Amino acid sequence: MSREYKPLNINRLEQIIVFNGDGDTINFYREGKYIYLKKVGEENKRYYRFNLQTSKFERINIYKTVDTKITEVPTRNITQWFKDCRLVTHDIHFGRLVIFAKYNRRFDKYSSPVRFVEQLGSPIITNIEKWESLGMRVEEIERFFSDHLVSNNRWQGHTDNRINIYTGTVPRDFRSFFSGSLTYAPSDFNKETLNHILDTYEEIDDYTLRQIHNNYNNGEEKVEKTLENICANPEFADSLDYISEQYGSRGVQKNLLDSDSRSFHMKMSVIHLIQEFNLEPHALLRFFKRQRNVENNGLEYLINANHYRDYLRCELALKDGSLRKMNKYPNNFRTIFHNVQSEYNAKKASIDKGMFKYHQDKKDKLAHVGRKFIIHVPKDPYEIDVEAAELEHCVRTYIPRVVKGETSILFLRLKAYPDQPYVTLEVKRGVLNQAYGKNDSKPDSEALEFLKSWIKKKDIKAGCWTSELT
Repeated sequence: MSREYKPLNINRLEQIIVFNGDGDTINFYREGKYIYLKKVGEENKRYYRFNLQTSKFERINIYKTVDTKITEVPTRNITQWFKDCRLVTHDIHFGRLVIFAKYNRRFDKYSSPVRFVEQLGSPIITNIEKWESLGMRVEEIERFFSDHLVSNNRWQGHTDNRINIYTGTVPRDFRSFFSGSLTYAPSDFNKETLNHILDTYEEIDDYTLRQIHNNYNNGEEKVEKTLENICANPEFADSLDYISEQYGSRGVQKNLLDSDSRSFHMKMSVIHLIQEFNLEPHALLRFFKRQRNVENNGLEYLINANHYRDYLRCELALKDGSLRKMNKYPNNFRTIFHNVQSEYNAKKASIDKGMFKYHQDKKDKLAHVGRKFIIHVPKDPYEIDVEAAELEHCVRTYIPRVVKGETSILFLRLKAYPDQPYVTLEVKRGVLNQAYGKNDSKPDSEALEFLKSWIKKKDIKAGCWTSELT
């Protein structure tokens, strides 16, 4: 069944209204890496722009000197400027992309214009443009998929809604599939590839464009054909069999080379393992067969639960990254896996502790002792764990980033009680990004006054509580 396809010709519009509030009208457009936002009637006073590379707002003051004309502005400081505004663009090409972003599942929770604009630095916009630069219009892709899905009764009752997804009028479940797929780069995608996928697999909704791209442009198709050829040999005929739980507790024997969605995802996991760890397909299938018949470890345990991947990654790390030295197909898998994992965790904890101390030691210059408060630099991840538990916030989740040197965690404490958690600080690239007390509460006025003098003395910029610290 196929119905006439008539996408809305959005290019005929003279302007696109992204937010239609009762307040002031803000015209916005893009030039290079900036999105410019100018409020009608205030063009000669000041305006704002959004830097797509840094994802930051900047204020342009018309009458200021060159040195002070442009200043970076935190999002929360201009929320009022956007309140109840009417956000309009006359740049139709840009407007079409923005409309798509607004109704994409990653954007549609942003009802505030300032928060929405803040998200426009996402790669989704440039990826949509890449699709268009290839001459493969988004409406063509949507039409191609929807014809297939409608003919297979995938979305019954939505057959009249196959219009340009830029307008956001496609049903949510329908839109989520396409917008999620289109966030990935198109690369060498073409209609012939898509036709092959449609002919090969039954459940197209489970196969995103990313998977299509990977399968046909990263050598995975070649590995898949190798597995198929090996399994044609009677010795390996059942090597990729697994038990699929269907109809309650009733198990159904299936094969990774089948075309249903679960088989597809498990098969792709095996293919990725072969590529990532340079596994020999014949040896791998013998390993699978031995695991099932001798050690009672099915593919559900090895592949679906990721135990085999976890083992290989731990083994590779313990062998200092040497694929040649790895024991890739061990006997007594469960015992070996447990031992390797324990050894890896112990080694990783030791390395992490050392790296943590190395990066934090470089921040010793930020330590400070004042009349009432001190700034303490933690030397051990355990200190951050205690801080998180005492102040009931999420700072422990920052430990991996501290280990990698991506950020630093510091403690503000009362001088009279140096071991008692009080306020937790995050300093990243010379900016005080966060300063929170118990349950993410705002520091009191005395603590803020101390922080103000501290960041000035240590040449740190204020990235939080800006009005109080600058």
